Amino acid sequence: MTTIADVARYAGVSVATVSHVMNRTRHVEPETAERVRAAITALRYSPNSLARSLRRGETKTIGLLLPDNSNPFFASVARQIEDAGFVAGYTVILCNSDGSAEKEERYLSVLMAKQIDGLIFAGSSDHARVFSHLSAALPAVLLDREIHSVHVDSVLVDHDHGGYLAGRHLVGLGHSKIGVIGGPRDSSSSPARLRGFTRALAEAGIDLPASSVVDSDYHFAGGRLAMERLMTQAPEITAVFACNDLMAMGAITALRTRG
Repeated sequence: MTTIADVARYAGVSVATVSHVMNRTRHVEPETAERVRAAITALRYSPNSLARSLRRGETKTIGLLLPDNSNPFFASVARQIEDAGFVAGYTVILCNSDGSAEKEERYLSVLMAKQIDGLIFAGSSDHARVFSHLSAALPAVLLDREIHSVHVDSVLVDHDHGGYLAGRHLVGLGHSKIGVIGGPRDSSSSPARLRGFTRALAEAGIDLPASSVVDSDYHFAGGRLAMERLMTQAPEITAVFACNDLMAMGAITALRTRG
């Protein structure tokens, strides 16, 4: 394996000069710098970026822990994070937890062992307990999650307002018998969306009976099963509000199956 010392000998300069040329940490005469670059090319020298990063106290990596990146929302978010990281010179390590606190803890241990520079975390319903295990020294941002017991930065969606807009939209289309496919009640997003939705209906003088609400799991199959239940227990509904895209796709599949 070629070393920086080999490059220095080939170019007839010191190891420090090679380092300055590669890292641009000090002015080097153009002719000397060109000789160093030619030596790097001739010897096919590839510096040990991990060792160099650890000496600097950074690895230029960010951990991204999501519940499920097959969900269109999280897939889009992950792509944007990856693109922004690439521009800034960072590599993003993506982990899917499937909403499992056990998987989250194991992935967090792996990411910490890799000495990531920061973490973006969209955890399970038990994310407060899992997240509290992180070192306070690790920069972290919660994605679409809140932990009131720990001071941490969060990037949030206004779920209440989103549900309200969905309710206003369906009411505006003339619907008064509306079904809801909700997500897990122990999540922070689904109850907030349902609050906003019911507020919009209440403003229009429309009730939302319990028989018109079925909770599910934010997955395609769950949305399909929930829609089948709604068609049985609330056959009078003319519109449905699904609390995420995957459940909406499952609901549409169930409806098409019934014609």
